[in-house]
Amino acid sequence: MIVDDEPYNIEGVRMMLQLLTQQYLPAFDLANIDTAGNGLKAVDRVKSVYAQGQCYKLILMDCNMPKMDGYEATQQIRKHITDEGGIQPTIVALTGHSEEKYIQRALSSGMNSLIKKPCK
Repeated sequence: MIVDDEPYNIEGVRMMLQLLTQQYLPAFDLANIDTAGNGLKAVDRVKSVYAQGQCYKLILMDCNMPKMDGYEATQQIRKHITDEGGIQPTIVALTGHSEEKYIQRALSSGMNSLIKKPCK
């Protein structure tokens, strides 16, 4: 799932994933990538998917969004999946902030890694 409050960023990430999968994972189907426009929608989507017996393997999460930021969304997603006994997804922060304090905040919120925007 791609989570970002800017539709342009969602499409940009989708395009980069297309390029990567064409080169490295040609059998990967990008048609089924979910998106959410803020952290609250992402948490709701994760709960809905897990209620259907499915799971996400990867969530690309913007850190600064309205309604609920990526840090809080990550914490809520981790808690929900732990409470349900599910398999935790890899959650990667997407952020324009590359300072050490933001990297540490992302990691301490439960994110696995960080990709700086703009991505190359």
